[in-house]
Amino acid sequence: MKQNPEKVKQGGGIEILEIITAVGATLVALCVLCVTLVTVIIVIRRRKTYKRGASGSALSEDSDVRFLTSDEILDFNLARPTDNDEM
Repeated sequence: MKQNPEKVKQGGGIEILEIITAVGATLVALCVLCVTLVTVIIVIRRRKTYKRGASGSALSEDSDVRFLTSDEILDFNLARPTDNDEM
């Protein structure tokens, strides 16, 4: 009784294709996990930065602008020296 060589498995039970598929799926899962982790870290850091900036120290440099009211008139013309020939 001869067996068909195409039906006989060559590795005992696990084929090479199954091993490659398992390794590939593991690598894809690790890549997705790393990208997710990096994204979460970036979002958390940005939220902390925005909270820190909104707490007050970032606006202290612009205090003049912060306290301007709508009824004030700003003059953006450059001052020119007058011609004084009487010195």
